[in-house]
Amino acid sequence: AKAVSSVTTPDSGYLVPPNDPHALADKIADLLGDQAIRASFTRNARRIVEERFSVSIETGKLLRLFQTAVGVN
Repeated sequence: AKAVSSVTTPDSGYLVPPNDPHALADKIADLLGDQAIRASFTRNARRIVEERFSVSIETGKLLRLFQTAVGVN
């Protein structure tokens, strides 16, 4: 489920059905044959990761976890 939620738009990657090697092979072939879409996916995926997983965001999550663990709101 984590991998599915990481691909948020059709602009950041392809989703293929589980246990479907032919669909996976087709998408790999598409990527190998299209440098422009690979570059686009790379840019978009990087932007998504930088927005969702910045140091400040992750630090805030960790701080809230610690506060919850010790009973501080």
